[in-house]
Amino acid sequence: MVGAALIHFVAVELRPLISLGVSSLSIYGALIQTTHNSETACTCVPGCTEQQTIDQNNNLLRSAMVSFSQFNATSSCMSVQIVTNFQYAWFYVFLLAALGIVLSICIGMFIVEACKQKFTSIQSGAYFAFTLELGQRCLYRVAIKIYIFSLVVVFLVGIVLILIQFKMNFQLMWTVAQREIFPLLVLLLSSQQLLAPANLTEFSSWNMEKLRQVCFQRSWCGLFFDSNEALYQRIGVATIEATRGNTSYLNALVLRPEDASELMQALNLPFDWSSLLDESTKPSSQQMVEVGESDLYRKSL
Repeated sequence: MVGAALIHFVAVELRPLISLGVSSLSIYGALIQTTHNSETACTCVPGCTEQQTIDQNNNLLRSAMVSFSQFNATSSCMSVQIVTNFQYAWFYVFLLAALGIVLSICIGMFIVEACKQKFTSIQSGAYFAFTLELGQRCLYRVAIKIYIFSLVVVFLVGIVLILIQFKMNFQLMWTVAQREIFPLLVLLLSSQQLLAPANLTEFSSWNMEKLRQVCFQRSWCGLFFDSNEALYQRIGVATIEATRGNTSYLNALVLRPEDASELMQALNLPFDWSSLLDESTKPSSQQMVEVGESDLYRKSL
């Protein structure tokens, strides 16, 4: 089912990209919210606790950040009046649009490949090959690099505009930076995983046509938790064990007995166990002649 493969692709294979987008929105929101704490005022309503005031303050500020005009709001314990020199909502729209475009490109590439290779399910070797090849495709790499660059630009522009709005209050920005700059750096460093999720040196030497014919044994639970990168690692372990004569891992990995042979051929590994013998251990023709002559000699005695 193409639907199952698409669900797995979005929920598992694109999870790092979605996490990057959601985290960037969260960090940007925390950045703006921190700089506007001075814009709030307590209405001094009796019975309001400090925690209630903080919670309502945060809720009102989140609403203010997506406002396209002057924002005035009052709750039971807080009132907020914000007049912005620029609309923060446009930054959210840009970040959401950038994430949506990149996701659309990835899903579009998936649909094209699914129609071309006729994916049947997440068990398909063609689907497995597509996800590992995705990080090497030019369109995907360009889209991810542009998206990461756009995140950096948005945060830099946001910081500059906030400085302008607060009349170059560097002390305020340093306080904000100490709180938000570390999560931002971690986010940008982790984004490199989108371009190189795994070491695919061995994968580049595989026979793709053979690999696409293989059907893997995968459970429905793996639809949301088992990544193709993890399957790639298991294939490495199973094939190594198979070359040692232990085929239990390999048989548990594939759906049909003939898939084991297809997978070994895709990896350019011998499936005939007799061919695994080292040539140096095989007796030479001269040795076989000498053994035969000694047997004849013993029989003559």
